[in-house]
Amino acid sequence: MSGKWKYFVKKYQNFCIVSGIAGFLLAPFLWPFFLAILVNTLSLTVPVLLVYLLVCHLKKKPQEVKGETLAEHKERDKPKATVTEEVPEKKEAPIYRKAKQQTEKAIETEKKTETIPDVPQEQWNEADIAATKWYLGEGREKFLRISKKLAAEGIYSFSIGKDGLCTIRTEKGFRRVAAIRDFPADKRILIKKELEKEGGYSVKISGRYMWITRR
Repeated sequence: MSGKWKYFVKKYQNFCIVSGIAGFLLAPFLWPFFLAILVNTLSLTVPVLLVYLLVCHLKKKPQEVKGETLAEHKERDKPKATVTEEVPEKKEAPIYRKAKQQTEKAIETEKKTETIPDVPQEQWNEADIAATKWYLGEGREKFLRISKKLAAEGIYSFSIGKDGLCTIRTEKGFRRVAAIRDFPADKRILIKKELEKEGGYSVKISGRYMWITRR
């Protein structure tokens, strides 16, 4: 066997050398053709393969449905029973109870708006003391002076805001008449009580303002 192989190599040695050199020189020019053939083959094969797989998949679905038993089909198509929970009916309270509850809520809301101060709880005592000192030291005289001045003009009611500005209500709106420095706006409830103790004032707190009426 080896002798025949050696004889074949010696006989076609020159042809093999020439073919190898020719292939080496022509390979750069022939590769684009081989690649073009490969790309064309794949571009035709892949779509055909996808269509074939899709057709096979569609054929399997009817077979699976046919293989389903009649009992399973009925069980699947059977409507599910919905469970309804009984909601207990709310009994309405009698009318007199509703009126009583609304009255109590209104009283609680009014108490909250008038008694909840704007300062933290740990500062209540100190703030009360400071507000009382301010009223006894200068606040009482300022309120008395402003009320007397307005009473001379025939005006018996004025308001004071949290910023200490005193205004009166006119036909054209509100007009500023005075300014009270260092007014403790956070302690308007306390100032209201102190003014009412004097006996000559009627005080009402409404929102950001405290209305003072001279009797």
